[in-house]
Parts: sequence; structure tokens; C-alpha cells
Amino acid sequence: MTRSLGFLPALFAVALFAGCTYAPGTPDPDPLAGTAYPQIVGLYGLDRGELLVDAPRVAAEDDRPMSVTVPIRTKIRKEIPAQYRFIFLDDRGIPIGEPSAWRYALLQPRARTFLTGDAPDIGAVDWLCEIRPNRVER
Repeated sequence: MTRSLGFLPALFAVALFAGCTYAPGTPDPDPLAGTAYPQIVGLYGLDRGELLVDAPRVAAEDDRPMSVTVPIRTKIRKEIPAQYRFIFLDDRGIPIGEPSAWRYALLQPRARTFLTGDAPDIGAVDWLCEIRPNRVER
């Protein structure tokens, strides 16, 4: 019995370190890579279900830059001061220019607010909209 109890710490150490590999600097793969990433993203607490979005309206013509309108409203019974910006992407999924500046929007309780953005040039084929609580730039 004593012999088997002395074996337990050694077995525990082997089991603890078995199969452990350390690869410094190796990031995990993104589970939302590519087309699974949502186009409308709530940041800094606005991702907890307070916002509801309707189908975005996209106007894209061959000779004019893309224009996007996102109807959004809140589920809660208070105003949400927010900021939003659009990021436009080319056909390879690469951002075109810099993201737009953050714009202010006061989201009223249960009322639609229309967030709008225009692409910087005609090369845009896709877009992302980020929404965050209103705050001072740091």
C-alpha cells in the first residue's frame, strides 16, 4: 500500500506535463474568420443584446461609391448615446483607406435611428459597421 501511494505523485507529474507544448507567439485561429464575421458589431458593452438591427440598405452603382444605411434601435427603455463608424472593404477583403471618423448618434428607446456611411471610392464591395458607447477619444 505504501509503495502504491509513493507512485501517485510521480504519476500525477507525468500526467500533468504529458502532451504540453509551448509555442511562444502563436495566436489561436479566429473562430469568426472570413464571411462568418458580423457586418454590424457592438463594442464596449453594446454587444449584450441592447441593440436590434433591421436589414441594411446598400446602394452600389458602377459609377458611384457604395452607400450604406443601417436601421437600428434599442431594446431597453433609455437613451443610449453612441458613436459609429463604417469600414469599407475591396474585393479582396482589405480596408479601403482609413475607417470613417466616429459619428455621434443618440439611440432613442425603441425608435429607429438610421446610421449611414459612404465608401471613399468605387472599389468598395463590402462593409463593416462598428457601434460603441459615446466616449471621448483617447
